[in-house]
Amino acid sequence: MHDHCRRPTRANSPVGLTKVPHLDAFGAKRLNHVAWQHRLRNLTTQGRLSLEAPAYCVGARGRLSQGMDSAIVRERLGDDIRSAFEGRADSLVRDELRRACPELAR
Repeated sequence: MHDHCRRPTRANSPVGLTKVPHLDAFGAKRLNHVAWQHRLRNLTTQGRLSLEAPAYCVGARGRLSQGMDSAIVRERLGDDIRSAFEGRADSLVRDELRRACPELAR
């Protein structure tokens, strides 16, 4: 398997420090939903946001646990999720972040 095809781990990638918790949170969330519910939620922007925002929050919390500055972490959290949902209403993204991680969202 090519290196770029492997799932990042804490050991094989500096990105793994935050990406692995992000993927784990997303995977845990998926296990709580039966497949058809997950697929239905993925059909709308709001549904995708409700599935993705908690995983972005876990990644941000991982950065904080590594000692990153909280202002930078908050800014990056917003930038990352807005980039993923580019063209969507900022208010939708902001509201979902407030629900998923009120301690990090502004």
